[in-house]
Amino acid sequence: MRIFHVLLVVSLLIFGSLSSGDEIVFSVLNVKVNNADDMSTLRHLGCDIDIVKDGWARVYIARDDIYKIGRTGFTYYVLYEDSRDISNWVKVDPDHEKRDPYNLDFTSYHSPESLYDALVELNTNYPDVTRLYQIGTSVEDRPIWALKITDNPDVEEDEPEIRFIGLHHGDEKISVEVPLYFASILLDTYKHISETRELVEEREIWVVPMMNPDGWVRNTRYNANYVDLNRNYSYMWNPDEEPHCGEYPFSEPETCAIRNISANGYDYPNTFALGITCHSGAQCINTPWNYADPPEYPEYSYHPTPDDEVVMEIANRFAEINTTPGFWVTNGCEWYATWGDCNDWSYGERSCIDYTLEISDVKTPPENQIITYCKYNLTSLFFICIASDCGIRGRVTDADTGEPIPANIEVAGIDWTWYNDPLYGDYHRILSEGYYDITASASGYIPQTVYDVYVDDLYAPAERVDFQLEKSVSTSKAIITSNEIKSSVECSLQCYPNPTSGYLNIGINGKLDNLKSIAILDISGRVVRSIDISSGYAEGNKILVGVDLSDLKIDDGVYIICIDMNNKTSYKKIIYTR
Repeated sequence: MRIFHVLLVVSLLIFGSLSSGDEIVFSVLNVKVNNADDMSTLRHLGCDIDIVKDGWARVYIARDDIYKIGRTGFTYYVLYEDSRDISNWVKVDPDHEKRDPYNLDFTSYHSPESLYDALVELNTNYPDVTRLYQIGTSVEDRPIWALKITDNPDVEEDEPEIRFIGLHHGDEKISVEVPLYFASILLDTYKHISETRELVEEREIWVVPMMNPDGWVRNTRYNANYVDLNRNYSYMWNPDEEPHCGEYPFSEPETCAIRNISANGYDYPNTFALGITCHSGAQCINTPWNYADPPEYPEYSYHPTPDDEVVMEIANRFAEINTTPGFWVTNGCEWYATWGDCNDWSYGERSCIDYTLEISDVKTPPENQIITYCKYNLTSLFFICIASDCGIRGRVTDADTGEPIPANIEVAGIDWTWYNDPLYGDYHRILSEGYYDITASASGYIPQTVYDVYVDDLYAPAERVDFQLEKSVSTSKAIITSNEIKSSVECSLQCYPNPTSGYLNIGINGKLDNLKSIAILDISGRVVRSIDISSGYAEGNKILVGVDLSDLKIDDGVYIICIDMNNKTSYKKIIYTR
């Protein structure tokens, strides 16, 4: 009954310009498309696909390149010669609400400065359950802020972690307001409403309302480097299909800020269970996978994740609760394909089920409609917090010491690995109703399986299964923790070329006899290859080792070279891009 009570309470709450001389101006066009080949052609002409509806693709293209569309034979018309003309996207509707009874002001769009003031106000009013972090800076050195909401914000606890992100695209300003409004209502009600208090006390919620402040100021889709930030993540990053995806994965400081709170080895390591990435331009919820993988999964085909059953169950329930008129559900690839986006990276590399929430058909509705769209989506966002505790949860610890172990969580019949939180050892495996065999494994430990665990429906609390793993005879290390990466000293270690697409030279200051091991780790701290150190040779006081990565089946992204010299660990980050 908890789902009914929380959503009932929430329902009652609801219804009781550029200065650079060499700027690039982007235009917005509607282009007639007939198939996936047309979509690929548009991308190769330099178009960024925004929305596809009724056989028309809404695209962004540099204004000076519009002629290429007509020359290629496409039927098209120009919506806006300058995409920054946000005020012309829709007329003001005087019948929409403008004000809201709660403490933050939603009568106008929050700029980077006023957003900071609003977040400080929430942090000041609720100091016991919030922390405000600067998680990065933009290209133009504007801060990127994250608000953490939980009852013990300075203590890592056994609770699901949820992430809400706004404004990948700077012209989608309503995507700032919806997650901010959610945070405001959650905090304004938690002290005197038990249902919302339960979410604050039993969840850890991160809200990043504006990850692209430069785009907000410039009124443009892109950041200040003209990169589409939602094509700049490492999982399935594809410069052949995405014309503005950046020089390499995570080339932009804004996407690095999101990684900074979402991956081990960075400032705020979290293992999020669920996430919502807010956008606008349609009114729907979009599920992964978003990338196309022909011939089995070409563009416009349904491309399911291994967890598709629960992914779609949550999405369909989200849509049922959402009160936006005409709200719908789609699989990303079936709608139109994207590569290197936040949804696919979150699930593909971090075992977080992340959805795209498209808030409004227009990019930035008039200001007197802000509250309306916030209320349309509020109950659904509360539902995401509730759903983060469905399935199976528990902790993975060392049987002798009781200390947490970074571990893999596997469910029989679902070919996808989930990860626990390396700091506390807790995991939150989202699952639909049914019986499951679940296994925890960690390097240097004997795997352990618990059979026939019954999971109740989506709205029941997760079934608890804790694992106390026994050490195996072999203690060769294949997983390191984020704390180890942070505490190790980045020694006199050279890796070149960096970024690399194949062969990598490693140079280490020291004696060859002292070199114990070299390993390549992914960003979660798991070994993807152990290097044969017998191939190394000494040259004076330096050790030189060559590594061929061309046959390594890994995704483009950031990896870590881990060196053990006399049992002291050192590391170096590298970028691998094919």
